[in-house]
Amino acid sequence: DLEAMALKNNPTLTQAQAVARTSSGLARQAGLWPNPVVGYLGEQIRGGSFHGGEQGGFVQQNIVLGGKLHLRQQVYEQQRKIDEIGIEEQKLNIEGAVRVQFYTALAQLRTVEIRRQLLQVAMDAAMTAHQLANVGQADAPDVLQSEVEAEQAKLKFASSQRQYIQGFRQLAAVVGNPESPLALLEGDLEKTPEIDADRLLQTLIEQSPSVKRAQQEVSRAEAVLKRNKREAVPDLTLRAGEQQNFEELSGTSKSVGAQSFATATVQIPLFN
Repeated sequence: DLEAMALKNNPTLTQAQAVARTSSGLARQAGLWPNPVVGYLGEQIRGGSFHGGEQGGFVQQNIVLGGKLHLRQQVYEQQRKIDEIGIEEQKLNIEGAVRVQFYTALAQLRTVEIRRQLLQVAMDAAMTAHQLANVGQADAPDVLQSEVEAEQAKLKFASSQRQYIQGFRQLAAVVGNPESPLALLEGDLEKTPEIDADRLLQTLIEQSPSVKRAQQEVSRAEAVLKRNKREAVPDLTLRAGEQQNFEELSGTSKSVGAQSFATATVQIPLFN
């Protein structure tokens, strides 16, 4: 029950899920085309009687070449897979932390029971010492010694109670419900889960999320290397527009009128 509560409420699992969603969003964004640019262009603008100049608008688009968008996207896709493995890894960490803290608190509760029994024994011994002293069969030092031992038993009993309360609060925090009311845990320290070290070792080698994460890190590094090798491929920038030329035609009062323009540029990877 505590493990189920922890998987539902523990904030570290929510954080791991949010990180995976972030990587997924970055992967989608990395594969998108650059946004187009829309602008105004004015040249040789003159006033007065000349009424000259050219004014218009343009649209510019950057064309990513060399398959770089796909390679950039692959880097984030590999990171997304790493983060998804991190979710499974965090689930196992939470379950492990719950089990460790549960048996720690259960042992502290068992200590409380033992200290209570020892306190009862010490209280009975002190009472017996007083009764013997009343009939002259015990000296004052014996009575004092029994009282000291009883007080020490009280202190140890109170200390064990505080330790259990602290252990339970830590368990509640791991579960993700720190406001949970104090309660007595149910369990048997004599029947803890069996651990087959050899089988667990083989399972870790074959199925451990940490191993899978390390393998996925290799895949991501390979994707980064492919992307970086391709980054030297230049992009193509296209610009096209329409403008109005107000320059007057020779010998007439009419202007040149509408005209179009287009440019194409590419960066030459010469120095860098």
